[in-house]
Amino acid sequence: MHGFFFSHVGWIFSGKRSRADFDLIPDLTKYPELRWLERFAHLPGVALAVACLAIGGWPGLFVGFFLSTSLLYHTTFAINSLAHTFGRQRYLTGDDSRNSWWLALLTMGEGWHNNHHYYQAATRQGWRWWEIDITYYILRLLAVLGIVWDLKEPPAEVVRGERRLARSTIDRVATRVAAGIPVDSIAAAVREAWDQAPGLDELRAGGARARARVAEMLDEAHRAELPSMEDLRQRVEQMALRTPSLDDVVARAREMVRDAVAARLLEAPAPA
Repeated sequence: MHGFFFSHVGWIFSGKRSRADFDLIPDLTKYPELRWLERFAHLPGVALAVACLAIGGWPGLFVGFFLSTSLLYHTTFAINSLAHTFGRQRYLTGDDSRNSWWLALLTMGEGWHNNHHYYQAATRQGWRWWEIDITYYILRLLAVLGIVWDLKEPPAEVVRGERRLARSTIDRVATRVAAGIPVDSIAAAVREAWDQAPGLDELRAGGARARARVAEMLDEAHRAELPSMEDLRQRVEQMALRTPSLDDVVARAREMVRDAVAARLLEAPAPA
């Protein structure tokens, strides 16, 4: 949304993100230790730096605190930046989240980022047996010891990609599909074909209602210039794992393309 640098490290300097919004996470506010950490966020880091200095002197402070913290920060930040740039998408999420095995190894499982975006309620992010998720393995061990409990697994239908997408996700995926359609050239071809069509100039002054009417005219004429449903279906199928919401995404993408063409047709023609 704001560029690679901001997604990687710039966001930590944003004042809007400096404090937690407890209204969004009321289930966490019942834990006093988490509220204490939020209030005294710098204390654990300072304590670690003092301990490293006391144990290893200045070399211990550099390696044990500054170097290790920098490496930890940048591997964590890489999920915000690199995991939206490199890797593969298995599920339709309407964003650039990707699964990356090498990022998963560096971040102890966080690199299976597309899985996480598709179903965020799961404790584990590596869903297949070969998707190494060290954090999840540690949590399973802690669960056996009774230290943590109620670990949430992704349902089988979610792993298979059989969960229907939310309307907001359908809109995001459809927007990405529609963005790859040459709307301007389609509108130019339709405008040329409709050059002699009566009433188009009058419709240009009609606002939103006119746009809806032009969209209806495009549907009624079955314009060959518009992408077919099959063409859009193939585009969606190439993006990620098949989804039961495929028809919904295709229909919404065609609607977006049609509306965009209608909007172009209602624009005043460029002077000759």
